[in-house]
Amino acid sequence: MPTLVHLAPEHLHRRITRSGLRGGAWSLMVGGQRVSFTEAVFAMPVLSDFSVTHQWLRELRRHDGRRFIGVYFRLPAETEVYVGRFGQEHRALPLGASVAAVRDSPAGAQIVIPKRIAASSIRAIRSLRQDVGWVETPEATTHYDCVCRMCLRPGTPNLIRRVRACYLSGMRHLATAETDVEALRALGVAQGAIERGRDRLPVEALRRFAQHPSPVVRKRIAHLLSLCGRPATHAATVGEP
Repeated sequence: MPTLVHLAPEHLHRRITRSGLRGGAWSLMVGGQRVSFTEAVFAMPVLSDFSVTHQWLRELRRHDGRRFIGVYFRLPAETEVYVGRFGQEHRALPLGASVAAVRDSPAGAQIVIPKRIAASSIRAIRSLRQDVGWVETPEATTHYDCVCRMCLRPGTPNLIRRVRACYLSGMRHLATAETDVEALRALGVAQGAIERGRDRLPVEALRRFAQHPSPVVRKRIAHLLSLCGRPATHAATVGEP
């Protein structure tokens, strides 16, 4: 049985111990078709390289801001899962073959399990160092110049200028996003900047996307607008069209 790790917010430790890992709603492109799941658990196989196994940690912290733990579990090798790089088409494969696929091309890879993980399948829950992995993309040559507190310390010269540039970069990528995954990724970049800049950023650049056709993207935009310190009108503009 392959061993996998799911990175979960630390405050969910007790719930996971008691009830296992609950999946969330998600959709993927598989064989040219969009496949939707009511429960999807994201994981990586436990490989010999600790940093590769836990490569998603810094990126998750950048979006969530909380500490994460590693939830290690085992599933039969024949379990059908979906494997691929984030934001790209995935393949439906048995878990054993998916682990091999990730080992061959690990950068930005993920395994998506279309069901919750029972508590009986969990083998360990461990604290992790929080500085592992890449930020924004695994490739160092492609990035948004991250402005999280780990990458851009308080007191850094030109901090607000860099925060504003990151925010506007997220808006440009949102404008050209062709999928929900790409749009949510761009909003993730913007969120990091909004959390640092708040009401010092041009909120209208975000508000103009309030009628985005995707309800998932609209919900994320509503949340980001609430972080901007401009709550008066955003609730009305982000509802169902």
